[in-house]
Amino acid sequence: MKELGDEELTAHLKLGREAARKVDYIIGVGDLSENMIRGAIQVKASVNGKYYKTTEDAVKDIRKVLKPGDMVLVKGSRGMHLENVVDAISGRDQQ
Repeated sequence: MKELGDEELTAHLKLGREAARKVDYIIGVGDLSENMIRGAIQVKASVNGKYYKTTEDAVKDIRKVLKPGDMVLVKGSRGMHLENVVDAISGRDQQ
């Protein structure tokens, strides 16, 4: 959604609002994702969220945040290299 220009703030807020209807925890990576978490909290004050400035920060912390059985949606611009987050969640980064 980085490529949306003037619409990126609105799109992130909307995504957060929609996600909050389905999830209990939202992890955001990158400056724009902070707006996604803000949108989620607007809909569901009890939603938990954690924002990471960089993908590397998320990778370092991700297993501390998630519990076995948690369902995870990883969404982001290709430029964020979120495949590293997926590898950390699945344990592939330790192989």
